[in-house]
Amino acid sequence: MIDALTYPLTVSHVIKLITNSSSPYTYTETDNALNLSNLMIAKPGVIIAIEPNDWNDSYYNAAKNPSTGAGDLDPTATRSVILTAGIYAFNTPYLELRGIQFQDGGSGAYACGVTVTANSLVHVKYCSASDMSGGFTVTGGGKLLLENSLVDSCGLGAAAFNGGMLDLIGSNTILDAASVGVVARFSGRILFRGWADHPTYNLTTIKTGAGILRANYKALAIDLGSLVLVDAEPQDPLTEGVAWVRIENENSVLLKSYYSVLVSPDSSLRGDSQFIFVTKDVQGNWISFPADRQIL
Repeated sequence: MIDALTYPLTVSHVIKLITNSSSPYTYTETDNALNLSNLMIAKPGVIIAIEPNDWNDSYYNAAKNPSTGAGDLDPTATRSVILTAGIYAFNTPYLELRGIQFQDGGSGAYACGVTVTANSLVHVKYCSASDMSGGFTVTGGGKLLLENSLVDSCGLGAAAFNGGMLDLIGSNTILDAASVGVVARFSGRILFRGWADHPTYNLTTIKTGAGILRANYKALAIDLGSLVLVDAEPQDPLTEGVAWVRIENENSVLLKSYYSVLVSPDSSLRGDSQFIFVTKDVQGNWISFPADRQIL
């Protein structure tokens, strides 16, 4: 369908994915990624969007269930469409991905939910990635906006590499990543910020669940000339509201090689007052991380 678009694009295009009322509709893809590249846009404001056919942008923008409009938006809920492949964007000026669950199709190849590369801007709204090598990554001068989304049981959660820029907007959850929850590496830049007009959606949770013990795990890693900012200034005209980051270990065991926030000497973290560090004691009560196990 994308091949059938006329270039350069002069009007916006929305690609609808069929849904099933009784359960998520699965699109099976044998390759590990669908490539979107060199999509030329003729004028500002023109976008390409991919969404389920039950998606309602007005509901979503009002922080309601985007399919029904009933109930508050729950970023951890099941999506109505599953795609067994990732999206790879190269030279894509503006792409929106809305309400899609990405998961591994079993090819055995490296697969990432969304990969954004050079000269691309991708806005991911209320999507999820599960059981993949990576969740959502940006590299090589691209920009990725990750908003109210979920990453579950992937190799890494969200990442900015090689000058890529990643904004985590609203309430995102990174659950049970195998090696690192969120990472900025090789001059990557990450900004945590609130969701415009919905200030209660402002918490990113990086969590390892009960029974998931991780050795050499990093909830947040910042290294090799990278920068991470957590917005703590509600009046800053360049951002959209205060954000918080919760590092959560749902186990009474805190392994010595479990690193909550690891910052290398050549990198920088700003907004360190906006972190919450919690783990469980042997009685199952939430307690704070020891001070020497928080930001290293």
